[in-house]
Amino acid sequence: MRLLLSRSIITGLLVALSISSSRCRLPGLWEPDQDSMIDPPAPPRLLQPMPDTVIWYLKYPVVPFDWTLVEDVEYYEISTDTAGSFETATSSTTRSRPVTLSGFVGLGVHDVQTYYSRIKAVNRKWKQGATRWSETRPFVLHHQHEPQ
Repeated sequence: MRLLLSRSIITGLLVALSISSSRCRLPGLWEPDQDSMIDPPAPPRLLQPMPDTVIWYLKYPVVPFDWTLVEDVEYYEISTDTAGSFETATSSTTRSRPVTLSGFVGLGVHDVQTYYSRIKAVNRKWKQGATRWSETRPFVLHHQHEPQ
């Protein structure tokens, strides 16, 4: 048996489907009801780098990051900046730990630069969509010159 649907029936079905999924910001992305959202857990705690660690490098700085696990996380967001205010911060996201970050900018040949880092866990089912930021952790990148 063949089923023939008119254009108006198909349009009506599409409108009904779009109304029933009005919580989706983009097609295919599910967003929970506000009533079903739960409070986020405590933020992850940075384990690496240790506070005020000095990381020496020859050409390109590489910084290891590790933290305590948070249950039911979708991903983690790591934020780094040269100021503790994080007004010009760069962020990286990851689903696994530990990670190694590189690409720190603003370092010249003779520079020593203090960076500040923090991390949070993200899950759309949590109120505010994430944990609070962890405590801020400073570390220092120090360029080591090659022997002449």
